[in-house]
Amino acid sequence: MNKSHFKRLLLTLFVVMTAAMFSLEAAGGMYPGCSPAAPQAHKKRRPLNPPKHKPKTVVVVKSHNQPPRVVHHPYGKILHTPPVGHTLVVVKGHNYYYHHGVYYWPGKTGYAVIAGPIGARITVLPTGYREIVVRKVPYFYYYGTYYHFDPVEKVYVVVESPQDAEIEELPEGYETLSLDSASYYYYHGTYYRFDPVRNLYVVIRAPIGVVLKTLPYGYEEVVWQNKPHYVYRGVYYLPFRHKGVTVYKVVK
Repeated sequence: MNKSHFKRLLLTLFVVMTAAMFSLEAAGGMYPGCSPAAPQAHKKRRPLNPPKHKPKTVVVVKSHNQPPRVVHHPYGKILHTPPVGHTLVVVKGHNYYYHHGVYYWPGKTGYAVIAGPIGARITVLPTGYREIVVRKVPYFYYYGTYYHFDPVEKVYVVVESPQDAEIEELPEGYETLSLDSASYYYYHGTYYRFDPVRNLYVVIRAPIGVVLKTLPYGYEEVVWQNKPHYVYRGVYYLPFRHKGVTVYKVVK
């Protein structure tokens, strides 16, 4: 074999081996003595407008036994105008204004917050009322006012505060009174004592001798035992001067 023929043989072998190696590489093979190449991880393409996560819905459940607390004006508070949405209530020819369980007495200086006048009638009890049973008689209470249901006319009628009725909280604007080292609580004609054992306020008769700074709205002036007195809900008040100010003592 001459040199020329030998060179052509080597060139042919080189071309064949080179073509074989390129074929293996393209097919994912490997070079002799090398480990296979690790496949490249494909990155996920992010969408142009990624979806937004919806916020979790929070549901607040209110107990029917514990209605949301409503803030009212305190007893005696005078407003320049009656509340928007009020209802006119007429009792014995006198006009009152009612709004969300609270009554207002129209006077010369404005509209004063009071307890419901005896005989006032409403068709629906205010939200948050309480049912109280006294000597097997059901009453309905809301913010210093007691009601009794009239089954004939199907209305709720404001009545006298039943003695021994118990409430958990006094309405805003109550007054603390002291007599012979005892404490009493007063709210527009109704008197209470506190029961520390049961943590309740109990309706009581007006304590004889207790003194008020102001008369309740709706009082009447009478003469009793030849002296002028003021009467409200069957309680007699005697006016007298104390430290230069007129006050009113419960005498009957």
